[in-house]
Amino acid sequence: MNPTIQNAVFKKATHSPSHIRMAGVAFSKKGEFLGIVSNGFRANNIVPARYSGEHVERKLIARYGNLISKIVLMRIGRGGAILPIDPCPKCQKLLDKYGIKVSTVRA
Repeated sequence: MNPTIQNAVFKKATHSPSHIRMAGVAFSKKGEFLGIVSNGFRANNIVPARYSGEHVERKLIARYGNLISKIVLMRIGRGGAILPIDPCPKCQKLLDKYGIKVSTVRA
């Protein structure tokens, strides 16, 4: 991934309000940059449950839909270290439905 885009994804992840700070970037079939989003909380989520927040994958699909060919995910810890992350089962099912490939930034 382009270092400029990787730095932008890292910065976006640091601004995530969620306990698990993530961001992702979507690319088109031509490899063009579509956009960056971070995860967050759902407004109606009074008692957080597993997989209940706004996931990066879902937000990107809602915004760009069938234009997406690839999503790159990044998770960072509170100290700024890049941590491993994979899509949750629900997001993976949605990604498979749209035929979107996922990769993650690893430290």
